[in-house]
Amino acid sequence: IADALEPLALLAAARPTPTRVPTSADRALRAARLCYDHLAGDLGVRITDAMVERHYLAPLDRDYELTVEGTAFCRDIGIDVDRARSKRRMFARQCLDWSERKPHLAGALGAAITARAFAAHWIERTKRRREVRVTETGKTLLAAHFGIALSAP
Repeated sequence: IADALEPLALLAAARPTPTRVPTSADRALRAARLCYDHLAGDLGVRITDAMVERHYLAPLDRDYELTVEGTAFCRDIGIDVDRARSKRRMFARQCLDWSERKPHLAGALGAAITARAFAAHWIERTKRRREVRVTETGKTLLAAHFGIALSAP
């Protein structure tokens, strides 16, 4: 059986796999979207990475630990950390991003950051259900708070 399958496997591998060219809608969804109630896509991963690099978050198993510096930072940008901690859910969970294949911040803290981003007009919803767009104000403040430079759309 193995002798019969080996030539067939070579034939199957010789055909190229068709690739789909991403549309502008695909790129926009991968750039910034909601994953339930928290930010995902490139934007969510970049915010999370910036918080880890600045020692605001420390990876801990499947979660993140908010550091003392991170607590001060969150309060400085208008997040009620105590209220987020009091929620009946995980506080700062690592959530694997399907498009970036890296974790973004989920849980009560991820939701609080997202709610703050909407309230402060850093991001806004688009016509697509999960997609969000970074506003001009958001570009400025994401650069100031997180060191994230975003190009014009």
